[in-house]
Amino acid sequence: MPVLRPTTTADAAFVADLYAATRATEVAAFGWDDATTAAFLRGQHAAREAAFAGSRDEVVEVEGLAVGRLVRGHEPGVVRVLDVAVHPDHQGRGTGTAVLRRVLTEAHASGDVVRLHVRATNVRAAALYARLGFVPVDADGSDAGEGADAAGTAAGPGTALDVLLEAPPVNRVATWSDWRAAVGADVAVEPPVTWTVRACSERRSSAGWATWDVTFRAPLGTDQQTVVLDLPGVGPQAVLAVPSRADADGTVLVATFVVPDETPDAAPADPTHPTTDGTPGDTAPDAGTEA
Repeated sequence: MPVLRPTTTADAAFVADLYAATRATEVAAFGWDDATTAAFLRGQHAAREAAFAGSRDEVVEVEGLAVGRLVRGHEPGVVRVLDVAVHPDHQGRGTGTAVLRRVLTEAHASGDVVRLHVRATNVRAAALYARLGFVPVDADGSDAGEGADAAGTAAGPGTALDVLLEAPPVNRVATWSDWRAAVGADVAVEPPVTWTVRACSERRSSAGWATWDVTFRAPLGTDQQTVVLDLPGVGPQAVLAVPSRADADGTVLVATFVVPDETPDAAPADPTHPTTDGTPGDTAPDAGTEA
């Protein structure tokens, strides 16, 4: 799991290298020579660092190794993600996703919305943000003067306008469909601890009640407990989870949900989503590894 720690002056070289590495492919398309490219990146990086002054600046570490950076700004009711980056050598392992889930959990616990910018051409990042509950609030890019690229990263040939995205706090009870859609996702319990939603059973109706089971994989040694899980796109959910078994990969817990069957939320059986029969903790798909 990624760990956040305050950025210090000792991290200056890493931060500069991270910035250059994350822009390498883009800047290479400009066709500049090495000296021009290096000068451009130094200038852009210096402008960003000046713009980030006074912000909450943290290094992302995995197993003690610095792999990324998170910079946040705060104003009444709004947390702004000014920069979130994972070094290309460490991308594709879910690190960026886990960091953003932590940001959302902390902000939503305080009732704050989370805002960030994404370049219109960055389809991969936009898809990740959408899965995390972000929605466009300024699709024409007219508000691109705020956020990460206000620090200078938008300069350069062929740079697209940004789209401002927002993830508002959500406070509703998750339905069966919500849990079904969350299968495979990591959900924050208490940063940096996460559980994985491994399976959701079929929805059962009887005598005016609807019931279903959700299976989680948690760290080894997790006991029966009531926890608040941050369900992607829905918000905090109080869950009573009971251990069913343990193995080398962790503890498998099951939560049973019982709700009035007033608004049927049923759907046809979907063979791609395992139920709680058998060994769901071993067959459910893993969470995304986009960042």
